[in-house]
Amino acid sequence: MRFFDADGVATTDTTVDNETAEFTLEEAGADDEIIVKTSSNDPDATTLKVETNKKSDDFTVFAFDIDTDDSTNDIELTEVVVYVDVSSSTYGNIVDDAELVIDGVKISDVDVEGNASSTAILTFNVDGDVVIDAGDRVEVELVLTFKSLAAGNEGTTVQAYVNADGDIDGEGADDVTSTGTATGDEHTLRTEGAVIEFVSSTETLKLNSDATTTDDSGTFVLKFDVTAFDTDLFINKTAASGTAMGTVGVNYQVTDGSGTVVNAGTPTQSLSSDAKTVYTIQGFRR
Repeated sequence: MRFFDADGVATTDTTVDNETAEFTLEEAGADDEIIVKTSSNDPDATTLKVETNKKSDDFTVFAFDIDTDDSTNDIELTEVVVYVDVSSSTYGNIVDDAELVIDGVKISDVDVEGNASSTAILTFNVDGDVVIDAGDRVEVELVLTFKSLAAGNEGTTVQAYVNADGDIDGEGADDVTSTGTATGDEHTLRTEGAVIEFVSSTETLKLNSDATTTDDSGTFVLKFDVTAFDTDLFINKTAASGTAMGTVGVNYQVTDGSGTVVNAGTPTQSLSSDAKTVYTIQGFRR
């Protein structure tokens, strides 16, 4: 048996005679791994202020973590793939530029597939610019800059995610690919308008048998917040059943459990109980 010691000196042992030994061979880097995990710093769904005549500021729209967990070797990242979904338009019409920030290191070398579709695949070429120490967990941020927003794209939404196993490549003792997924919240692009957020609802049923009403009836109270976005809003203190555009303050519909609009009965409605006829909401400017 010939073997090498720690100093590289070769020794030959000829005294081995009918002796056995059991051992396990483990591939170098067998424990190395890249795990995609959700981040507590992923930005909540929000409305992003964009422009009509120039590109926007930079916005962090998605954050996730890369965890090397049980790795015994440092992991050198080579490539990160992120998907971006755009509603009612194409990625190329909405997004001006994309950048990835990995543990503080900015990666701007990106190839875009699907520029003319609503789903784009962004491949960031890291090429070893980021090395994650064995066992560390680091944060990744996707930063987007948006083009000037055409009138028809007001309210477009953007959502980013790491889609599936293998979206991130790296090198430990050998090549490593990622496992796990992460999905960011959906963000809305607006130049101006209103942001409406549901708060709460209550309902009260009054049956004819209660002797308090001639017919079965229900009272529904809906509460929601309206925030004027970059412009002042004036809302009439009126409500009406239907979807027709006009000067009415609030349009609503009553539907059954199947989503079918219910027209039976006589609905009555009101907005709060104060004496105002028009609500003025001052624009919130970011």
